[in-house]
Amino acid sequence: MRSNLWTSSLKSKLRYEDGKLYWLPKSGPGRTGRAGTLKKDQGYRRLRVGDGKYVSEHRLIWEMHNGPIPEGMQVDHINGIRDDNRIENLQLLTLVENATRRTVGYGESPYCKGRRKLNK
Repeated sequence: MRSNLWTSSLKSKLRYEDGKLYWLPKSGPGRTGRAGTLKKDQGYRRLRVGDGKYVSEHRLIWEMHNGPIPEGMQVDHINGIRDDNRIENLQLLTLVENATRRTVGYGESPYCKGRRKLNK
């Protein structure tokens, strides 16, 4: 099993609201408002925690609601929007399932669970 990202230290510093994480008051110098930054080249939001490590916001939110992510599983965005981290938009898939979703296309894979084809 992977290590738990949602530690007691983070629990005392962050709150979840509608797919977003916010710093709690007194969570540290310079930490106010929306937590994390958008990694523009990949579209995922990430947070800098602890000793300079970055953690994906969607993984933190999953663990916050469901516990540690099992080994071999990945957190997937059902609608394909990488910064839409509402818990109802996240699901666990295996590496193979997640890769199939990316290569088959939106709305065509048996693992889609409601993902729709995007207009191009």
